Amino acid sequence: MSGKGRMQGVYEYPFTPHTEWQHQSVTIGSALYSPALPPNTESVLIQAIADEVRMTLDGTAPTAAVGFRLLLTEPPLRIDITEHTILQFFGEGATSAIELLAGE
Repeated sequence: MSGKGRMQGVYEYPFTPHTEWQHQSVTIGSALYSPALPPNTESVLIQAIADEVRMTLDGTAPTAAVGFRLLLTEPPLRIDITEHTILQFFGEGATSAIELLAGE
C-alpha cells in the first residue's frame, strides 16, 4: 500500500535526501513560514526543536489554535508530498524552530 497522503514515523520506510536541497534548521518564532521545496520533492522530514510548532498541509494559515501540532517530545516526522501539498508552519513561541529535510 502506498504511503501517499499519510503522515508516518520516519523509521517506517527508507528516506532519500533530495540532491538539490540541504538540511534546514529554521527559526520561525511566532511567525508564518512556508518552505519553497525543490521540484520532485516526494516527502519531507520535520521536527520541532525549540518550542512547539503548528503545521498545515493544505495552504490554510496555521495559528496557535489551527493546524497539526509538532511537539518537542516527538521524533522526526515524515510527510509525503503531492502536487496539492502546501506546507505552512507557525511557531507557538518566540524561540520556535524546526529541522526540515526534503526527500526524493
